[in-house]
Amino acid sequence: VPGQLLVSIMMTMLAVLVVFLSHTAWATEFGVTELFVLVASMNVGWSWMDFASACLGDQTVSLLAFWMYTTVVIATWIGIAFIMEVTIGTFERQSAEGLPMQAVLERKYGSA
Repeated sequence: VPGQLLVSIMMTMLAVLVVFLSHTAWATEFGVTELFVLVASMNVGWSWMDFASACLGDQTVSLLAFWMYTTVVIATWIGIAFIMEVTIGTFERQSAEGLPMQAVLERKYGSA
């Protein structure tokens, strides 16, 4: 299982790199950005599916348990994304009030 975890993490990092590179001028010029994102996402999904299979071994999981787990994972990431959006919005609002971002950070955390 630890070996499969390392493979899944490496596949995720590789996919992040591929998606980042897909936004270069070459990829956008030929319109293949979506193709890069699709292929990278599918490979990451398969890799994490293999990790989950390695963790479960010979156990079988009911469809209800599978969807409940999926729902919890999605809800967790939606919550994290919401918190990040609120945090970013707070910084952007403070910056839009006329203070440069450096002044906002110094006021909040002190000068470096």
